[in-house]
Amino acid sequence: MPDTTRTTLNRSWRIKMGIFLAVFLGLGVWGYYDAAIKYPARGLRYAQWAQWQYLGAAINSGYSSSASVPDPVAEFSRLSEPARLDEIKAANAAPTPANELDQLEFNRHRWLRALKLVGSLRPAETVIDDPRQTLKQLDQSWKKRNNPQALTAYDIPVQWLITLFGFGCAAYMLLLFAMVARKRYAFDPESLTLTLPDGRTIVPTDIDAFDKRKWHRFIVFLKLTDAHETLGSKEIRLDLLRYAHLEDWVKQMFKAAHPDEYRASFPDEFAAAAEQSDESDPEQPDEPDSSAAST
Repeated sequence: MPDTTRTTLNRSWRIKMGIFLAVFLGLGVWGYYDAAIKYPARGLRYAQWAQWQYLGAAINSGYSSSASVPDPVAEFSRLSEPARLDEIKAANAAPTPANELDQLEFNRHRWLRALKLVGSLRPAETVIDDPRQTLKQLDQSWKKRNNPQALTAYDIPVQWLITLFGFGCAAYMLLLFAMVARKRYAFDPESLTLTLPDGRTIVPTDIDAFDKRKWHRFIVFLKLTDAHETLGSKEIRLDLLRYAHLEDWVKQMFKAAHPDEYRASFPDEFAAAAEQSDESDPEQPDEPDSSAAST
């Protein structure tokens, strides 16, 4: 009974996929950590610092009684209107006694914006029962610390996009690996019959042309003859990198179907074979003439 060989996943391809999977998983974990932990924590630190700045300005200017913000969403919306935002930014850039309230509202806007960026713009964070006591507590935390770095509007969303990209690509790698692993090719070395994953078979006489336009990427296209029962005139794409042994089988079929073209395509093989033949069968030295020796 003829020996039939089946493909397995190529070791080099498995290693390559494993590296890609590890990279994408690492990217997803990194993005998730930044989006869910690191950046929100940094944003909350900045919001606390901004609150400290705001309360200090409110108490120093005599507005401590109105420092609490019962409806932070509405107040932030009011302060974020383009005309009002331009006014308070100008007042902060050139402070004077006359624009003290505008300066205070600049600090309030900065604090509320910091809370919004981390999803904490709610009354539980902005209602302040005792502004002076809260300021004392914040003094202890921030008087001897450097100013934290503020978040931008796109910092956390970008990290979530990185998370989605990393985990999405990792999921694709797993799906691709599963799909490739399910496919199997078989080969009968006696009849040079290649069995495709769907069960259909190809022999060398079924192949009209071996298209090697992507051979450098380990891809070959088999153009079948019209005479094939089920695949007549179709082109079969084979990925030689993914499956062990498949490249050798295709070359055996190529050599049998088109020997001259095969020799032109792979001249190095024949040169190497000739060299090995010369080395294994060196010229034998001439035998000495026994009659002359006896004389």
